[in-house]
Amino acid sequence: MRKGEEEWTTVEVTEATESAEQKRLNAILMQLTTGLRSLSFPFSLEIILLREPTEEEVAELCETLPQFCENKDIQNARLHHDLGLLLLNHVPTGQLPNSVQNSVERDNAALADTRGARAALSSVV
Repeated sequence: MRKGEEEWTTVEVTEATESAEQKRLNAILMQLTTGLRSLSFPFSLEIILLREPTEEEVAELCETLPQFCENKDIQNARLHHDLGLLLLNHVPTGQLPNSVQNSVERDNAALADTRGARAALSSVV
């Protein structure tokens, strides 16, 4: 590259390194998805975490997620201790049935209220 009439500058672009935090989060993601790989049917599962899970909570999710996904119905579930939400459907990828979409909109509104309350609480403390 060069700027105006200046001499050319050579820039070498290499692969970005993965941060320790990214490696840690990828390890949690692999833990959560490993048990789901054995399921032989298509499904879409969203795991929305509202806070950092403990190691025990990750282990519990790993145990319970396959059973949660085996139900052929559309499901929503709130995780214990305000950890987050699970949204499951068995429709083609990229399509959400109206019942799930309405539930997601309702949960998003609830999440927005929760975030506002937490922000207000943290500003008081």
